[in-house]
Amino acid sequence: MCASAAAGGMNWMPVDQVDVNARRAFWMWYLDEAIPAALRS
Repeated sequence: MCASAAAGGMNWMPVDQVDVNARRAFWMWYLDEAIPAALRS
């Protein structure tokens, strides 16, 4: 999954139309993977 595509796809959608489970999965990935990877670099 491309993080930027997921974030961009969510940004233009009304909140009530966003899949909550997909959004939660994205944020769990973001917090667990993307941030630590950025901090290591």
